[in-house]
Amino acid sequence: MIFATLRWMENYVDIRFPCSEEDMDTALSSIHAKDVTPYLLSIHRPDALKVLEDRFINLDELNYLAKRLDSFDMTELSQFYAATKHEGYTDMKNLINLTFNLSRYTVIQ
Repeated sequence: MIFATLRWMENYVDIRFPCSEEDMDTALSSIHAKDVTPYLLSIHRPDALKVLEDRFINLDELNYLAKRLDSFDMTELSQFYAATKHEGYTDMKNLINLTFNLSRYTVIQ
């Protein structure tokens, strides 16, 4: 689950991903955003995704990433977070692609 704060102009809203289209529309309406690319002010959880902060972001992509991460077990999440840090990924495309390529990484605990 991803907890984030979005900003549009001077308006802020906290939102949890994954979420339904209705929840996303409600959040966007509350900050008067006209499209699905508001400014991602901060990610409260998980810390590994803080690399996405302080930029405009497509919420549909973030929602898809959150759905992928929610389907992972603890081992896969560990692989994802370790690979994210090791590879230095900072964009949504690479993070989503990584969710399909975790077999390339081994985490020894």
